[in-house]
Amino acid sequence: MIRLRVTFSKDDALRYTGHLDLHQVWERTIRRAGLPLAYSQGFHPTPKIQLAAALPLGFIGQAEIMDMWLDLDEIETASIAPQLQSAAPPGLTVLSVEQVDERSPALQTQVESAEYEVTLL
Repeated sequence: MIRLRVTFSKDDALRYTGHLDLHQVWERTIRRAGLPLAYSQGFHPTPKIQLAAALPLGFIGQAEIMDMWLDLDEIETASIAPQLQSAAPPGLTVLSVEQVDERSPALQTQVESAEYEVTLL
């Protein structure tokens, strides 16, 4: 199993997508890209996807981070970003993909800070 860290941005109409719905958007995008997404074990398997932090509804994210696990032994990470981008809906832009250690701590525990920019109209 391989753990990949995806840095992405979300804007346009996708900014009105809630945190839980963003999980579904990513699950569909990964399936459309033809990547073998790993699922948890048990009676109700769920896709192994972790988003770093919940972005408030209506906010544009310029550097969001997500971890996903694939049922593969090895992969060339350079080919993953174009595959994901071609399957992504409008408003979701894949900025980078890198392989990380499968045993590293949960992504949510690694977030140290967030930066917000507010524009008043």
